[in-house]
Amino acid sequence: MYADDTTLLLTGSSAEELAIDSYTALNMAYQYCHSNDLVVNMTKTKQLAFGRRRDEIAALPEVDMQPKATFLGVTIDETLSWTQHVDNLCRKLNTSLFVIKRIYHISDLITAKTTYYALFESHLRYSIAIWGGTTVTNLQRLLLIQKKVIRTLKGLGPKESCREGFKDLRILTIVALYIQEVIMFADMNELPRGTDVHQYNTRHADNYILPAHHLSLYGRKPSYMGRKLYNLLPTEIKAQKGKKLKMALNRWLVTRPFYTLEEYLQDT
Repeated sequence: MYADDTTLLLTGSSAEELAIDSYTALNMAYQYCHSNDLVVNMTKTKQLAFGRRRDEIAALPEVDMQPKATFLGVTIDETLSWTQHVDNLCRKLNTSLFVIKRIYHISDLITAKTTYYALFESHLRYSIAIWGGTTVTNLQRLLLIQKKVIRTLKGLGPKESCREGFKDLRILTIVALYIQEVIMFADMNELPRGTDVHQYNTRHADNYILPAHHLSLYGRKPSYMGRKLYNLLPTEIKAQKGKKLKMALNRWLVTRPFYTLEEYLQDT
C-alpha cells in the first residue's frame, strides 16, 4: 500500500449509518497518521458515493464529494460506467498511435510492433478486467483507435477490413484482451466449480458455478464475467490451468479477432 493511495471503503444499509461510519473511519485514519508522523493532504482527499441512493450521502467535513477520482491510474466514476477512464485512455492511445506511425515510417514492421506492445497495448491491458465491462459504445471507441494501428502496420485503406490484419499480426483486439484477462482472473482466484458441489462426472462438471443475480452491474464483475466466458470455451482449452491456460487462450484468440462480446458468445 502506498501512503498517497490509501483508500477507505465502507458500506451501509442507510445514509445515516454510512455517514457515521465514514466519519469515524476517517478520523481513525487521521489519528493513525498523526501518531506515525505522516502528513494528511486534505486537498488530495476525495469522497465518492456509489449506489442508487448516493445523492443522500452527506459529505464529510473538509472533504470534497466528487463524481470521479483517479486511483492507481484508473479513473473511477460514481456510476461505475468507466466513461471517464475511457476518455482518458483514448487520449493516451491517440498519442501512442502517432508515435507508432512515425516509428513505422522511419523503421520496420518489427520495431513498430514492439512499439505497439510497449506504448499502446500496455495501456489497453492495464486493469482491463475491471473497466472492460463498460458499455459496448466505449469499447468500440477504443477498438476504432486500435484499428488505425492495424491499418498503419498492414498498409490498409480507411475502408478495408482489419480482421485479417489482426490475425496476420497476431494482435489481440481489445475485446479479446478483455476476455483473456477476466478468464485468467477467474482461474487465478479458484472460484467454485460444479465438482465442488457434486461428484457426478458430467460434461460440464468442471465449469464454474454462476451465482444468481438481479443487477446488470453484478454481471459485469470480473469474477462473474470471467466464469461466464470460461464456461463457453472449447473443452481442450478448459483442460489447461495457469500459464498453460493463458498460452492456449492466446493462441485461440489471435485466430478469432472478436469485435464484440456478442461475437464471442455466438462463436462459442
